[in-house]
Amino acid sequence: MNEITIVMYHYVRELENTRYPNIKGLKLSEFKKQIEYFKQRYTFICLEDIFEAIYGGKKLKENSIFLTFDDGYLDHYTNVFPILKNNGIRGFFSMPAKILNENELLDVNKIHYILAVADENSLIKKLYEKLDYYRGIEFNYPSNDEIFNEINVEKSRFDNENIIFLKRVLQTYLPYELRNKIVDELFLEYVLENDISKKNILLNETYMNMEQIKLMIKSGMSFGLHGYNHEHLKNMSIEDMKKDIDKSIYFWDEIIDKNCLTICYPYGSYNKDTVSYAIEKGCKLGFSTKIAKTELNLKNALTLSRFDTNDFYPKSK
Repeated sequence: MNEITIVMYHYVRELENTRYPNIKGLKLSEFKKQIEYFKQRYTFICLEDIFEAIYGGKKLKENSIFLTFDDGYLDHYTNVFPILKNNGIRGFFSMPAKILNENELLDVNKIHYILAVADENSLIKKLYEKLDYYRGIEFNYPSNDEIFNEINVEKSRFDNENIIFLKRVLQTYLPYELRNKIVDELFLEYVLENDISKKNILLNETYMNMEQIKLMIKSGMSFGLHGYNHEHLKNMSIEDMKKDIDKSIYFWDEIIDKNCLTICYPYGSYNKDTVSYAIEKGCKLGFSTKIAKTELNLKNALTLSRFDTNDFYPKSK
């Protein structure tokens, strides 16, 4: 039985030396320690190994491990890539196509920056004010108390109740147009401090560019799909979900390996329609955020489980 460990990463940086030290991520020093920890206990594999194990019957070594990096952060080029390359490790990277195609900062990252600089209680108060303002003018939705009670707010492994509430309201609960409008307003006030010229600076600080991506691919790293706009695919209409995946494939068409086309579901959000369409469009592998070791077989090929970096030393003792 081919059972492997897949690990998921997002931000990897020396947080205290950045302009936004409260961003939730893995310190670079901790990443280095984690790589050394893995080297002593696991055998690193690449995307092609997973593909060949599922579709060609290749037997992988016991305690095989594979590293994945979501969202296309500049951290992955400046901090992660040199370490992987120096250790002969081939990782997998996925990036929403909208970032490069439209030179746009994604809402998911705007929310990260807002939460990194704003006081939780004042932010909730400000959100309620905006909900009160827009309610009945352009949009209809319940009262603030009803919204809070309707959303299942329970402390997660990484966020408290307030953060969970803010994320769910701004990422999924509100109508698409309204949540984009409110996120942009909060981002302008709290992060850009009403100076729109700061946006491009932050954009360039946040993500990799195409030349960096091509260099990483040339050096043996793998890249795959991560949606177009980093939306919850399972919450979208079938038509919108298909458009999102189509736009992502179209953008990456001449850049990534289509023989081993891989999708990494944003937020780990997918359903049977998402998986079916990914297969229809030629995807051979898919990564979820389900926390478990992954058994490599045809049944699981499009829903491979992943641990979080926080599940291992030095974050977890």
